[in-house]
Amino acid sequence: MRLRAIFTVGFGAGYVFGARAGRQRYDGIMRAARGFAEHPAVQETAGVLQAQAGDILTTARRAAGRATSAAVDTAAGTVAAKVKESVGQRSASAEVPTGAPGSVNGTHPQS
Repeated sequence: MRLRAIFTVGFGAGYVFGARAGRQRYDGIMRAARGFAEHPAVQETAGVLQAQAGDILTTARRAAGRATSAAVDTAAGTVAAKVKESVGQRSASAEVPTGAPGSVNGTHPQS
């Protein structure tokens, strides 16, 4: 219990002293950050990086578009092949002679 009381008093004192000095320190850090961000060399570097990021994004969009097109073409070919295969199997199964295994009452059930 004594440890908890010491911790609470220490936390409270740190909070009070930190709050008084904290705003001044925060304002100082913000002034320094604004000064850094407004420096001409930083502005130039940011512009170059932004242009490079735009080029990379354009390249990535084109590559994604090509990959998507190829995937769609492959999927369409696969579906077409499966449909042809399925239609071919139905045609062949319709030609089963009467009395063959799997026939019902002399007829072959259509699926």
